[in-house]
Amino acid sequence: MLKIGILLGDDIGPEVVPECVKVMKAAAAKAGLDVHWQDFPIGRRGHEMHGHTMPQQTVDGLKDFDGWIMGPIGHGSYPRNDPTWIMPPMRKKFDQFASIKPVKSYENIKSIHKNVDIVFLREVTEGMQSSDTIVAGNGEFRPNDEISIGTRVTTRKGANRVAREAFEIARTRKMKLVTSVHKEPVYRLVCGMFAEECRKVAKEYPDCKFNEVLVDGFAMKVVMNPHQFDVVVTTNQFG
Repeated sequence: MLKIGILLGDDIGPEVVPECVKVMKAAAAKAGLDVHWQDFPIGRRGHEMHGHTMPQQTVDGLKDFDGWIMGPIGHGSYPRNDPTWIMPPMRKKFDQFASIKPVKSYENIKSIHKNVDIVFLREVTEGMQSSDTIVAGNGEFRPNDEISIGTRVTTRKGANRVAREAFEIARTRKMKLVTSVHKEPVYRLVCGMFAEECRKVAKEYPDCKFNEVLVDGFAMKVVMNPHQFDVVVTTNQFG
């Protein structure tokens, strides 16, 4: 039996998540899957019920689940400087390092390009948003009112595992091509480390093809000819 959590979230979440669950239940029934569904509070509802936007009860409960569907979090309107009103750190708590986003065209929907089928993988625990996963302190600071400084983090572990995930997905697809998108010529250390790990992992997958494209060039190429791409892996900032 699969155990799936339902987290309504904020704003349009309580409206759209139940509709998504209906679709998932129909798909599960068609596939013959036995699924246990359970609701968990998060966001404003979590604060109303337990005094925190990410209640410990929710964290503890989800540890025993196979996955969950979660609505949007309206943290932009949360009170500032209150530790009980935070963007729920789901990535940090559950080490969710890869955001996997399929992009596909459909015949019944008007599109400039036909037969587009790309899977994007964005590393989401490091880069410019690594403050979400920092144990203590913050990734940004302002030494005076004229200067703001933000950190960008790249680790070999983080780059390696998201690259490996990309190749595992590529193995299941027809083109079997992984494209690493970065800006190594400019960010020689941070993007350089990401690129190094992608190349290293590529050698372990001789059944897959591998290439690299600089991010600004990729933005042009993916619009002009998306069919040349299959699985694309990149950093937090560029994803």
